[in-house]
Amino acid sequence: MALTWTARLRAAGLAALLSAASAAPLCARADVAPDTAHHASALETRAADGITQVMQDRCDAAVATLRSVYGAAGFARMEAHMRAAVLEGADLCESRLGHAQAAYELSRRAILEPEASAIAWGLHIDLAMNLSHPGEALNALVTLAGRSPAILSQIKETTILSTYAYAEVLPDADARRLELLEALDKAAWKPKDPFDDLSGLKIDQVRLLLAAHRVDEARTLAAQVTDPATRVAIVVDDRFAPVADTARDLDVAAATRKELVRVLLLAEANGDRLSGAYRVASLRLRIGDNDGALRILQTAIDRYNDFGAQTFTDTDDYLGRVLGLKAETLARMGKLDEADGAFAEAAADNGQDGRFEEKLSYASYLIDTDRSPLALDLLHDVSDAPLTDTGKAYLAAMRACAYSVLGDTAEVQKQLKLVKAPAAPDYGALLNGLICAGDLDGAARAYVERLADPAKRMDALLALQHYRRAPTHGKEDAAWLADYLKVQSRPEVLAAIKAAGGQVKDLDIFDPGAI
Repeated sequence: MALTWTARLRAAGLAALLSAASAAPLCARADVAPDTAHHASALETRAADGITQVMQDRCDAAVATLRSVYGAAGFARMEAHMRAAVLEGADLCESRLGHAQAAYELSRRAILEPEASAIAWGLHIDLAMNLSHPGEALNALVTLAGRSPAILSQIKETTILSTYAYAEVLPDADARRLELLEALDKAAWKPKDPFDDLSGLKIDQVRLLLAAHRVDEARTLAAQVTDPATRVAIVVDDRFAPVADTARDLDVAAATRKELVRVLLLAEANGDRLSGAYRVASLRLRIGDNDGALRILQTAIDRYNDFGAQTFTDTDDYLGRVLGLKAETLARMGKLDEADGAFAEAAADNGQDGRFEEKLSYASYLIDTDRSPLALDLLHDVSDAPLTDTGKAYLAAMRACAYSVLGDTAEVQKQLKLVKAPAAPDYGALLNGLICAGDLDGAARAYVERLADPAKRMDALLALQHYRRAPTHGKEDAAWLADYLKVQSRPEVLAAIKAAGGQVKDLDIFDPGAI
């Protein structure tokens, strides 16, 4: 963010601000009183000082300096780009200092500025989410989509997807989600990464359109759902009956191979993206082509090792994920000694984001292979301070699984409390934690509740399909899978599937990660 912030300040007129700090006092305009003109010049000087402090990461000083600027009577008369830079700088520093509420209040002011940047909007949305204001986050995205599609395109995809997901806690969640999706469509929004698959959003939009009796629009959109594992929803959820013809006679394995061809062609045209190798390998794993998955991943890793980070445009975002998927692939192939080294390499702290997801994957693998103490050692120094509610839930679930193997019941319950804390539960974390703790009744209840909830039913049905399963790696791995399959076949879960108008089918692909 630092480079983006610096570029933003320069674009906003940093040079003019800094020159004001060293220049002689501005001459008074004929139509402005001398004392007013002098006051405005003093504000510009302080603004320049404060922005310099932000760029030097001297946030304590910057907050005080910039507060004296945006709190001054003459602030409204400053040029628009200067006001935006001052508010964004103060907002950024308040956030860095952990003053979330102060940063949030500043961010509300910052996005009202006509020259507010993607930094201001993105920070406001993230702060609204972190402070449990999902409605405000969604409002901001809808407003931005209508005001500036260009700035919207600079907002992180994860911010948009998280806002959409967290909207489930709103009392009018379906209406608000459809409002957001249609605003994104109108703004012609699409991810910057061509390999980011939006099938999950599209299938949910189909559901929402059908609920609103907009069948023709739903049918058109259903044809745009490219991921075969997601298209299964049209077959197994009877709410999609009006558009069932778009997935008639779906052979999910054949459809996955067809999708693989499309993505391979896309990867050839976008060889500067690690995400292409990641997506291709993921599809190969779904159809059981472990050798092909490993080959594409290793080729990408070799290119990185030979030519450096500049080989790919998304190294920071995807190198850890590619290394982690290589480790998972080796484990599926039974090459556990090689997998050990690959997981360790993927989880190695890269000095930026700490490879949190890769650390979780490595910890899961250590638990699966009956080495729970090592998993706890790995996670010991992982701080939950910078994590989202979902991240905190997954970290707690992983620790709960390790403690359950060690028989530490008190610690398991402590971690499960953290897993259950978010207002919008992450069911991947919740179900993993419950099954590890041996609470199969609780896991079954979670599925029954999801199946009864129209907004959560589709994901639950996709999770409950019968997929091919990768080989287990140890006693704990096998025990967890056996318990999970027991939950799937519980009478109350099967009854809830039937009551919800759902079906369960045997699918000839490996589990795509649904839970």
